[in-house]
Amino acid sequence: MKPNLLDFDPRSKGANLFVDSECQMDHFVAAEEQIASERLRQKLEEVNVAARTNLAPIQDHIYFTLQRAYFKCAYKCFDRRRRQEEISKCVENCFNPLANEQQTFDNEMAKFHVSYSIIL
Repeated sequence: MKPNLLDFDPRSKGANLFVDSECQMDHFVAAEEQIASERLRQKLEEVNVAARTNLAPIQDHIYFTLQRAYFKCAYKCFDRRRRQEEISKCVENCFNPLANEQQTFDNEMAKFHVSYSIIL
């Protein structure tokens, strides 16, 4: 005869085994979740390191190469024969390529972060 759950007596020895088994299962599930969480954390750290490593040359290009070009261009704008308005316009024109590159980089990083957050 199969045991009926309605006939189950919580004070019986079988009840303690059931509770112990349930507690062990909870610990097992918690341990699995902790292992999965640690693996995910490690993978995320690997992705962050790879992103920083691969993006460093791009940031370097934006921060140094383009900024150097901007400052050289802006320096040439400062000519005593020009009016202030002309100098300002010239400097603004020098800044546009740098601003465009930085904006493109920021947009791509935003897309990456969206993709990254979807994965999580």
